[in-house]
Amino acid sequence: YFHRDRDGADGEREHRLFQEASWTLLRRERYRLATRTRLEQRFIESAAGTPWRLRQQLSLQVPWRGVELQAIAEPFFYLNDTAQGTRRGFSVLRSFAGLRVPVGERMTLITGYMHQFVNRHDRDDDINHILLLHLRFNLWSGRSAGRAASARASGPSTRCGSSSSFRNLRERNGFRTGS
Repeated sequence: YFHRDRDGADGEREHRLFQEASWTLLRRERYRLATRTRLEQRFIESAAGTPWRLRQQLSLQVPWRGVELQAIAEPFFYLNDTAQGTRRGFSVLRSFAGLRVPVGERMTLITGYMHQFVNRHDRDDDINHILLLHLRFNLWSGRSAGRAASARASGPSTRCGSSSSFRNLRERNGFRTGS
């Protein structure tokens, strides 16, 4: 569930369902190349139609001096046109470069720069420059950080659900919640 103001409007409520699969493409001692495919259904209460969106993330993680360097690219594509104005095709490109820093056994700090290009069909495109500071908590005591990391690296994982119920989860029952 999201509540957001959009272009000066009073606000709208959006519910998102998504399905995703994550896997490691290449793992070496000095780096890891991974991907995530996510299919989203966006239900906006004030609009007719349900936009379907495909997100394909590619990430490179490199351990360096006790932290992890990260580079991520994630294009977004709408799969259908709707009456609310979404158009089939390329929508957004997010690029991120930063650091992932362990802070204790159950916490991770992710910081860096995100560049977001937003393709607008009916007006000028947007470019957003974002300084990201993200603190992630693992609330479940059944998994240590080391076991969670090895579970993430062991192979494919999938997840289905709504973003409202999974947004703040890190690991649960072997499913990856990604970033």
